[in-house]
Amino acid sequence: MTKRKTGKDYRKELSELNSKERILKAAVNQRLLELTKAYPDIDLPTSRAGGLKCKDIAHPWIIQETNIDAVIEYIEAIEQHLANVHPHKQSAIEFPDRDCISDKSPDGKHQYEGDSKHCTHCGFNKNYF
Repeated sequence: MTKRKTGKDYRKELSELNSKERILKAAVNQRLLELTKAYPDIDLPTSRAGGLKCKDIAHPWIIQETNIDAVIEYIEAIEQHLANVHPHKQSAIEFPDRDCISDKSPDGKHQYEGDSKHCTHCGFNKNYF
């Protein structure tokens, strides 16, 4: 038998959600403060004449008074700027296939049987590199 929620249950649940929201907003605000101090000359999206740079809002009290949606928009703008300036892309390192050192190999290349990962002539593991 399920128990119906009471007003007290709803009040407790709402209090917990409000607490989580305050913690999340504080974390988001802190992240923007860190980014604005680290990158003071990045332009931020604004309709303000003359533009807006990170250094213009790099103060806790300004960020706390800013709408949370705008704070997130600023974080995204800074991250996008950094991604455009430093487009690092991890690529795989490719090693050339070594020649088989066994005299039994007719063409000097490794020979593998079926799903084996080891050369039938010299034992080279093709997954080693």
